[in-house]
Amino acid sequence: ATIKFNQVLPSLKNGTLCLAGHNNILPDWNPLNNGTILLDSCVPTNYNSSLIPKGSEEIPCDNCHNAYIIILCYMTINVVYNIFILLVIKHAGATVFSIANTLRLPLTNIVFSLKFIMGINVSPFSGLSIAGLIIILLGLSGYRVASMVKAKKAAAAGGGEVTIRVIPGMGPAGMEVMPNPTPLIKPKSPDHLRNQFFSKIGIQVPDNRFKNTNNNV
Repeated sequence: ATIKFNQVLPSLKNGTLCLAGHNNILPDWNPLNNGTILLDSCVPTNYNSSLIPKGSEEIPCDNCHNAYIIILCYMTINVVYNIFILLVIKHAGATVFSIANTLRLPLTNIVFSLKFIMGINVSPFSGLSIAGLIIILLGLSGYRVASMVKAKKAAAAGGGEVTIRVIPGMGPAGMEVMPNPTPLIKPKSPDHLRNQFFSKIGIQVPDNRFKNTNNNV
């Protein structure tokens, strides 16, 4: 639904009240016919679809009971989603993330067309979503196959041998094949830290006293 600019703040206010469990969008009942709604009214939950006036936009009424649970679930899923993005980039690389991100849009359109998930807010199913998914898969597969063939030809021309992986950065069983990076900064020894601390406070301690102290400990 399109919201006009002057309706942004009222919508934000209504959303905040809905988060607290207060319904704002309520049905306009027809005073001349009990049990029916007016043309510009929202549609209550579990309302008989045969009683909806023709030409109505069928906007659902508010159902803000336990709305905070849905918000918390959304926030949790969003945080987990972003964590998995970082894990994919870290362990599999940006290429795999780009592939997953490309496949996300057509898969999302397909999920939005499933009524048992979206309920009354379901989007009409379009075969273009399936066609787009197939085209993307074919394009990604063709690109990967061409890269593998090019790598084999380069290895054969150079007289070497190259290991081809279908998914870059991942082994045959999904194990990480990238080497563990060596730390750029080596950890300091306890003696170094002790000497550094004593030098900052102006205390000069001979090495033999360090040895005696360590032996007593």
